[in-house]
Amino acid sequence: MSTQTEHIGLHQWESTDSFLREDFNEDNRKIDEEVGKLIAAVPIIKLGEITTSESARQVDVDLSEIDFSQYWEVQFHIHGNTSQTCVLYVRLNGAAGEEDYEYKSANGNNYASNYLSAISLGYPGSMDYYSAKVTIFSSPVFISAHTEGYGKAIQDQRSYATQTSGVTFSTLQVMNLVASIGTIDAGLKIEIYGVKRQ
Repeated sequence: MSTQTEHIGLHQWESTDSFLREDFNEDNRKIDEEVGKLIAAVPIIKLGEITTSESARQVDVDLSEIDFSQYWEVQFHIHGNTSQTCVLYVRLNGAAGEEDYEYKSANGNNYASNYLSAISLGYPGSMDYYSAKVTIFSSPVFISAHTEGYGKAIQDQRSYATQTSGVTFSTLQVMNLVASIGTIDAGLKIEIYGVKRQ
């Protein structure tokens, strides 16, 4: 064997070289170390993806496996359609009391609400394909969120779960998406990303 690769020194065999298991194991170790360094350096990682298989009035996204203390924020990218023109209410752990959430409107006023945010998706006959991103920030005090919608409902909203809701990062188990009317079509796709703490 006469050469090795430039960057991490992987073995390069000539046609007349004999092969040793130790050489392959050494190469695999080097590759694994370099991949580990790349993973550690990337701040955003995909935590999961869900695609619904049937229509439903409500879709519950299981968050019980996410350790929110590892991330600055967790993002939910939501794409899909509803059976008719409506909004999807975003709730946490099913909390739906009139003062379980507060949000700030475009005019800067705070309002009590029974949902964390509201988003639009596409609907039958619509010319647009709507989507939304809900970002939950890992505040040590309460769950705060920023919602960016690409539809006809609330376009940009900052909100948080109040003490009344009883939802904290230590108790957060589920994100609920609830159609105001009609149903959420099968094929709703939710991609979940975490921005890691460094």
